[in-house]
Amino acid sequence: MQLDWKSSPTMLQKIKTLALLFIATITLVVAQEKGKIAGKIEDAGTAEELIGVAVGVKGSSFGATTDIEGHFLLSLEPGTYTLVVSYVGYNTKEVSEVVVTAGKMTDLNITLEESSLATEEVVVTATFKKESVDALMLERKNSVAVSDGISADLIKKTPDRNTADVLKRITGATIQDGKFAVIRGLNERYNAAFINNAPLPSSEPDRKAFALDIFPSNIVESMNIFKTATPDLPGDFAGGVIKIKTRDIPDETFYSLSVGTNTNTNSTFKNGLTYKGGKTDWLGIDDGTRKLPKDFPEKGQLEPNFDGVATDAEKNPRLNDAFAFSTNAAKSLANNWSFKKNKIAPGTNIQFTTGQRIKNFGLIFSISHSKNNRFIDYNLKDYDLQGVQLIDYQDVKIKEDVLWGGIFNLAYKIHENHKLSLKNTYNINSQDELTYRTGNDLGNGSGNAVRTNSTMFTQNRMNSHQLGGDHFFQALKLKAEWTAGVSVLKRLMPDYKILSYTKPTAADDSEFRFNSNVDDPRVGGRFFSKMDETVTSGGFDLSKNLPTVSIIKTEIKVGSYYQHRERIFNARQFVIERHKGFDKTYNQFGVDSIERLGADQIFAPQNFDYQYNSPDPSIKKMTDDEGNVFFVDGSGNKVTPKETWLGTFNLKERTTKSDNYKASSTLNALYFMLDHRFSTLVRLTWGARYESYNQKLNTVVEAQNRDINLNTTRGDFLPSANLTVSPFQKFNIRAAYYKTLNRPEFRELAPFRFYDFASNRIVEGNDSLERAKIDNSDLRFEYFPGAGQVISVTGFYKYFDKPVERYMPPEGAFMVYSNALSAVVKGIEFEVRQNLQIFAPTNKILQRITLSGNYSRIASSAKSAEKYLRYTDDNRPLQGQSNYIINAGITYDNEEKGLAFNFAVNRVGRRLYLIGSKTNEPDIWENPRTLLDFQVTKLFFKKKLEAKINVGDLLAQNQIFYQDTNDSKKFEDDKDYTIFKYKYGTTISYSLTYKF
Repeated sequence: MQLDWKSSPTMLQKIKTLALLFIATITLVVAQEKGKIAGKIEDAGTAEELIGVAVGVKGSSFGATTDIEGHFLLSLEPGTYTLVVSYVGYNTKEVSEVVVTAGKMTDLNITLEESSLATEEVVVTATFKKESVDALMLERKNSVAVSDGISADLIKKTPDRNTADVLKRITGATIQDGKFAVIRGLNERYNAAFINNAPLPSSEPDRKAFALDIFPSNIVESMNIFKTATPDLPGDFAGGVIKIKTRDIPDETFYSLSVGTNTNTNSTFKNGLTYKGGKTDWLGIDDGTRKLPKDFPEKGQLEPNFDGVATDAEKNPRLNDAFAFSTNAAKSLANNWSFKKNKIAPGTNIQFTTGQRIKNFGLIFSISHSKNNRFIDYNLKDYDLQGVQLIDYQDVKIKEDVLWGGIFNLAYKIHENHKLSLKNTYNINSQDELTYRTGNDLGNGSGNAVRTNSTMFTQNRMNSHQLGGDHFFQALKLKAEWTAGVSVLKRLMPDYKILSYTKPTAADDSEFRFNSNVDDPRVGGRFFSKMDETVTSGGFDLSKNLPTVSIIKTEIKVGSYYQHRERIFNARQFVIERHKGFDKTYNQFGVDSIERLGADQIFAPQNFDYQYNSPDPSIKKMTDDEGNVFFVDGSGNKVTPKETWLGTFNLKERTTKSDNYKASSTLNALYFMLDHRFSTLVRLTWGARYESYNQKLNTVVEAQNRDINLNTTRGDFLPSANLTVSPFQKFNIRAAYYKTLNRPEFRELAPFRFYDFASNRIVEGNDSLERAKIDNSDLRFEYFPGAGQVISVTGFYKYFDKPVERYMPPEGAFMVYSNALSAVVKGIEFEVRQNLQIFAPTNKILQRITLSGNYSRIASSAKSAEKYLRYTDDNRPLQGQSNYIINAGITYDNEEKGLAFNFAVNRVGRRLYLIGSKTNEPDIWENPRTLLDFQVTKLFFKKKLEAKINVGDLLAQNQIFYQDTNDSKKFEDDKDYTIFKYKYGTTISYSLTYKF
């Protein structure tokens, strides 16, 4: 039917009306879209969050109240407002010029000062800009302990992608390998890391180290490093306690998507090597390709029970079954050992994060995946005390790192004074390494050329869950916090393989061969290990302000903490060697030629077959008159018949009882803390922590026929006191004394032996290790010119009783752990962070430039334990301690144009990597190298799209470990012996992040 518009004015009118209504609705929605003001209100004298503060809008009935964390949120029409902030016992504050933009969030943190004894009302006025600036410097200035940190406000302004990037901006902290923290030059064993008040499990089970690159920066509420102890902090540290707090209820709903890639001048698009792995390697997960088959023999089943020379044919069936069992097992592992060339691809990363807020319910979700490929050249050498070179290797390592995981945080405010949260983390971190080694083994005058292949896949899977609550009981003025958590870490190393070929140096290239006559896993070895660790923890804290006495305000805080760790470690080790004849002679049919086959052919299934040589059938068994048995051949001559088992290769199990251990630890802690504030001039925080620590380890040292059943309990009383004097508003003097500990890790105690291919050393634990007790003192002077600006000088002193160190014993190429007798570390830190507007307050360019730098000079000395005095030098620093740290940077930040530049330089002084011996091998030192990074960030599309280019390690200096032959305290290439030399190259990263 055709419609006549002229005859249907009603229809046309309806369409026009609907169109006008639609346009009007859209216009109204846009016009009425509100903006938000969000922030935190803190005590100007203590930086403590204030609960129940009234935040109103002057001239209106709109308002809000701060919650248990001091946060408030207002939703207002676009415009400019003045906020009125009032709280009992504090001066009322009016903050003007607060601009609200439609669909945007305005961040505003506010400080309140306590009222005097005067009865008249005092109203303090401030502008939006000034109030924001004052609040930014408050937290550090008024912290209880000597600490350094960064808040969400500053993190938002940085281009940092993860928590490791954020940590580099904190004074006295540096990052190694892109993820491990070094604080005050002490190695990672002296740090502790917590996320949301729950312990962060070590991502490196063989040492106490925490991968800080696994958390995206946009979910971080704050990050702090506490360098001095208070009773509510854990006692096991000497460098610092890293506390990360993640967001739970966001101020507004947000989405963020980031994609990126990176190239390396030493790696990307270069020729590399690869091998056949699993189908899910890109996820960092082994799909079973490398695991032992399900029907593989149990431990102890591979070795036939040979008991001497056999002459009785009746034994043949038993021996035949034993050989068949062993051979079939070997064939089940006869997978491809071949390598092929490939081009090394650029690295990739992707990350999606969202925050959702529905009234009092909040959700944070983030998922990320990154894959980085590296080609690393390094030299490995070794010398004895006389300077005779023992080895000279050139290694090429192709390394693929995969990191992916997710974070899922939930929180619910039951009431403004009560909040529950559930925080969950899941991560998979894997390393896939292929190393090709060439060079010469010069030890003992053998003069063998070497070609070695090694592949190692390591998979770490961690999931962590914490349930927590924050409560404020208004009537009692009592604040309570609690947390309960569980973390599970599963580490898998399936089929770490080594295959080595040698030849006499004078021979031609065709004579490289696999020496199957050597029972040595460093020649033909396979290693499988699995580790499961579970950590459960819980803590409870109560704090309350006591009645004011004269001008002294006191807060008391008490609490308890519990942590239990369980670890089960299992490993199996195998060597590939020649089949041995039952008469103790080697096989005679072609093994020499098979030993010359390449890695893709040498361990084919048929090369694990065997053959039985039965006695000559013409030989007859005879008995003389006295009953003695003898044999004669066809001519009547007496002979000795032989049964000979002939074969090529055999899979021999080298697993010992020491390769398995079970360990656990239980920590129970109680503490009390008193915080006295004498007006705004003096603050004294003191108290004590008691920790009872039980540690168990069960294993066997088979070589010594010794059972290890450690079960030790140690109780330690850890007092601490922190004094802060503030003679001027922006100036602090801090002094602190505290006792802390450092406990040995499970791996350091377990006598399990592991061959580290990269260092060419066998790592072994020591079950006699003891905890180290540490006395600490700090003195700091700090001045705060403005927001994010500081000038400070800090001196510190530490005395270690029985610190744990790494030694090279004179018995061979080992690395072991042992307690030194004592050590002293003392140092001084200088820090400056200054905006250049100080030279010209009205110059906009200088306002955008900030200089930052910190320098630490550290001296340390250690005394070896009596059993090591015979071969170590006491005139040496503490193992792993740097003698200086330099961090410096310059930042240009143009917020209006969304453009930022950052140059950063980092240098860590030389440190003792391994303690040597006077009778075998000198100390090994790590040489300093300078890291120079450059970063540029630009925002587009109303600051929703962020483009970032980062150039890391611009100088690409070699990392060198050496023996200081002339004790010059510095590396001299023409005089010192280089042990390791690594070439990493410069990494250039590109990323795009869109926020919507």
